[in-house]
Parts: sequence; structure tokens; C-alpha cells
Amino acid sequence: MIEQLTPRERTIVAQLGEGKGTKAIAEALGLKRSSVVEYMATIRAKTGMTARQIGCAVARGELEP
Repeated sequence: MIEQLTPRERTIVAQLGEGKGTKAIAEALGLKRSSVVEYMATIRAKTGMTARQIGCAVARGELEP
């Protein structure tokens, strides 16, 4: 499932794993907040999990971004 993600999507998942919110991710990556929201929607469509669920799994060490 996580293998389906693009490098940018994996970067966003890693940021989520660090506990960052949408605004903080956008600032850290130099993106618009709306772009991050779109990436999260794509992550959800590809994996069947919300980006935040995946981020939590990364934080717990259950997934590698």
C-alpha cells in the first residue's frame, strides 16, 4: 500500500509521522496548504487509509515512509 505512493506523498507521510499538521507541512515543504490537502486526498485514495492514519503508523514504527 505505501509502496504506491510517490516520493512527494511519502515526504508528506513522513511529516505527518512527526506530528505536523497541514499548515506546518505546507510551510516546511514550500507548498500551498491546498496542495497538501490534495496530496492527502490522493494518499487516502491510493491506500484506503487517511493520511493521518498512515502518519500515526509511521510514528509508531509500523510503516516506513
